[in-house]
Amino acid sequence: GKIHDRAKIPVVVYNAVGDTLDVTLRELIPEYGNGTAEGEKLVSLWSALFNRCVLVMTRISFVSERLLRKAHEWVDQVAHELKWDPVRLAKRRLEISDDVRTRGTYSHTEEELAHGARVAWRNSAKCIGRIAWNTLMVRDRRHVKNLDAMFAECLEHQRLATADGSLKAVMTVFSPRQPGTRMGTRFWNLQLVRFACYENDDGTLMGDGANKTYTDECIAFGWKPPVPRTEFDVLPIVIEDPIAGITKMFELPKEYHKVTMITHPKFPEFGKLGLRWCVVPTVTSFTLRLGGLEYPCNPFNGWFQETEITRDLLEPGRMDKMEAIARAIGLDPTDEEDFWRERVAIETNKAVMHSFRKDGHSIVDHMTAQSQFLAHDAREKREGRECPAQWSWVVPAFGGSTMPIWHHEMRDFYIEPQYDYQSEIYNVRKESQVKEEELLASDEKGNAFEKLLIAYASVTGTAESYAYKAKKMLRPLQVDVISCESLKPTEIWSECVEGGGQYSAVLFITSTFGEGSAPPSAEDFFHKVKSLPVSALSGAHFSVMAIGSTVYPDYCQAGVDLDKALNMAGGKQLIPLCKGDEVNKQEDAVFSWISKIGSLFDLEQKKALIASGDVTEAEETEPFAVETLLHSDERVVA
Repeated sequence: GKIHDRAKIPVVVYNAVGDTLDVTLRELIPEYGNGTAEGEKLVSLWSALFNRCVLVMTRISFVSERLLRKAHEWVDQVAHELKWDPVRLAKRRLEISDDVRTRGTYSHTEEELAHGARVAWRNSAKCIGRIAWNTLMVRDRRHVKNLDAMFAECLEHQRLATADGSLKAVMTVFSPRQPGTRMGTRFWNLQLVRFACYENDDGTLMGDGANKTYTDECIAFGWKPPVPRTEFDVLPIVIEDPIAGITKMFELPKEYHKVTMITHPKFPEFGKLGLRWCVVPTVTSFTLRLGGLEYPCNPFNGWFQETEITRDLLEPGRMDKMEAIARAIGLDPTDEEDFWRERVAIETNKAVMHSFRKDGHSIVDHMTAQSQFLAHDAREKREGRECPAQWSWVVPAFGGSTMPIWHHEMRDFYIEPQYDYQSEIYNVRKESQVKEEELLASDEKGNAFEKLLIAYASVTGTAESYAYKAKKMLRPLQVDVISCESLKPTEIWSECVEGGGQYSAVLFITSTFGEGSAPPSAEDFFHKVKSLPVSALSGAHFSVMAIGSTVYPDYCQAGVDLDKALNMAGGKQLIPLCKGDEVNKQEDAVFSWISKIGSLFDLEQKKALIASGDVTEAEETEPFAVETLLHSDERVVA
């Protein structure tokens, strides 16, 4: 495979080789393909053997071709936008090709990285403030790998963002994910500055409800909250290097998490509530996808729009201060005819703008922000580029149809370079303590209930998280979870009861990547499933749950293709293919699918048997551990 890759033999030519081999065998072996049962068996055996040889031979070339295609597309775009001369472009394309063929990867130049980070911001459909995309300060810190040094760079990032008194957009880019690894160095926290959330004795929450899980994980990891605890305790920063097996926690010094006290110019009681918010919104939960490479650790900050802070302060699940502010400004939160919520929101907007400007901190109001976005959209069209935009994110939370942006037509689509949202790593890991290599081990606990296998193919970790949620919901059935890339298609039948194995069914949860493709980590698995001969999965029960978004033309295409391939290989559907739409209650669709699976295995009756004491459930302990699933968490972009 390496020899063929270095010889630049394209993957597509192997199909022609297969056709030629078939013709040759028909000429040399009289029994081959002569219409008899024995002849057809020979055809099937030779075809299976050749296909497996091709898979082994072309795996390296397939990965190289995909990476080279994306790398060349990106460097071509850089050359066009930065006006390189043709000779420079040709030389750079050759350098990239040589690197990929010899090392399996390549490195961006500083110019390519900086421009890529800026273009990824330009392509971010959820951001209203992209008018300043080409002013982004990009700090190349790919050489910094020590976690203590990385934290020091985060502090310097915060300092630079406010160095001259005004807020600047800054991105600090650390090393990319390396070939052959499932996850690169990354943050646990979603932003550098987040406020803790604690549960009171009466079950109520104090603090930012969005951070309850992260607060609990930090405490479990060893963080000691300040005494006394408050609503605005700043959480520590946790950075993890899965390759080295190191995770470290750092306290953010006060001088690096500037906050503004929120007061109102007309209502003194507003200020007595003690509300405040951070000045620099540095996001740490993006993966930068650039030219076929992934950068999972790259703190990025822009600046706040006042409606963002207002929502954070008012909404349930966040600070939930709606009623408290209503009383502070003299409104009755029980008078629904007074439109008190809208009035609270307006006055909170005023308070946020007043407070930030009084303290000299940068912030943009929603009217200015929407005007800037419309100007940016017009600029992009003049440059011959369509501007991707997600209406529900770009249109500010306040103002409604009084703003021109409300009526502006926009289209949401995905293009790279891009920032993809990451799943919180602790939310995936806490679902199971079982190591992936142990998931297919036989169960010695004597539980008589059926055993199921759930295989996930994930891009951002969403499918993986659903897999572990399904495992919980399907108890007391015994359920193992594994990534598709760790499951061999040729072993599916033998692992099922029909082939003498332990699993009554194999359930698949898959996302779709790019233009209808399988997630990169599962591409090889999908390809092999499609190559399985007829009856390879004879009678093996399966079901596919496909997740995706209807904003893309190839909605759930990976799941559709997988379901078709499993059927063609002789698998038997438990229930027809199910789809979950990201923009239309995807979680409800997934839970409905899980419920249907449970019904097929009489889940409720088995729960009743356990409750009555007639049957004992197999014990499963699943404590949280930092080491869990280090090699099964995917790139999380997005």
